[in-house]
Amino acid sequence: MSTLQYLEENLRHYNLDGAILVTTPQECTNAFSRDEGDEALAKSCDVPRLGSIPLDPSLMQSLEDGQAFIDLFPNSPTLNAVNVITSDCYKWKAMEIID
Repeated sequence: MSTLQYLEENLRHYNLDGAILVTTPQECTNAFSRDEGDEALAKSCDVPRLGSIPLDPSLMQSLEDGQAFIDLFPNSPTLNAVNVITSDCYKWKAMEIID
């Protein structure tokens, strides 16, 4: 069963109008060729690829310690990547509402 089939089957009764699927490089490698990964997954599902968030030991440590990563590492490339993706999601949702 593909990830998309699983989501459709198990989330249908919630009447969702969207979802964000987060994958790790290993998950994509298992499903698609190593050269394409998450881009191939997004294309096969006909959805946009939102971006890539670097694996950051500081993020993991702050979560384990219950500290706010945003306060501890405001100039982090990881935080910047999260902000870009979040901003794009808001823009796409706003465009959907306008259309």
